[in-house]
Amino acid sequence: MGEKDKGQSHAINKGFAKATGDIFAWLNSDDIYRFGVLHRVAEYWINNPDCHFLAGDGEIVNNSGYKLEYYIKACGYSFKELLYYHQGKYLAQPSIFFSKTAFIESNGLDENLKYAMDLDLWLRISQKYNLNYLGLCLSRLRHHVGSSTYKNNEVAMKEIESVIKRYLNKTNISNRFLIKTGLRSLRAEAACRSGLEEYFHKNYDGAINHLNKAIKLNPFTLFSRQGLKLTSRLFLPNPIKRHIFAKP
Repeated sequence: MGEKDKGQSHAINKGFAKATGDIFAWLNSDDIYRFGVLHRVAEYWINNPDCHFLAGDGEIVNNSGYKLEYYIKACGYSFKELLYYHQGKYLAQPSIFFSKTAFIESNGLDENLKYAMDLDLWLRISQKYNLNYLGLCLSRLRHHVGSSTYKNNEVAMKEIESVIKRYLNKTNISNRFLIKTGLRSLRAEAACRSGLEEYFHKNYDGAINHLNKAIKLNPFTLFSRQGLKLTSRLFLPNPIKRHIFAKP
């Protein structure tokens, strides 16, 4: 009987340890590649033999795999740009390809991470190799309420914040402040989303607790889209909520 995996990162590292190819990537069970992607990536690598790190765009679709919910536009981000995750400078994990050399030099995935192991790897690779950009949509990420990141968005945002903080000493003080502030705002919005989940499950005390957490992280979150959704549902009179919301 084989060794039991110690989490997703450990399982992926085990798989890569057995890989014999020169180009690495991984695909989660909720995700799919677009048609012809592997051929296009191989073609790009042949035409750009110095490439070690390649990104494409990604689509987030609903669980049926048809309705587009969000399009993740990639770019040839630098290491310092990838630290600005809160500004939308992040990558669709299944749309990323990297060389075996880059993976080995970066010591693989951090097996202590559950949600942000991909971001951590991109940051380590990008300190040595430029991120190339292939201007195509390479993957579809299926988004459903059963996925771990969806269910644990607040926890995931906290781990993302902790990963980015590992690398802040490589940027200047003003950037550190901006990045830390932006990450706190992301965590506050995640707390509001958790509050909405609690509200819809009729756990109103839990919803208020999440709202208070969001305010402590960033008071201005009250005026964000998620903050307004939560506060409106918690504090507006029921007749007004029934008039405003399809799901009050």
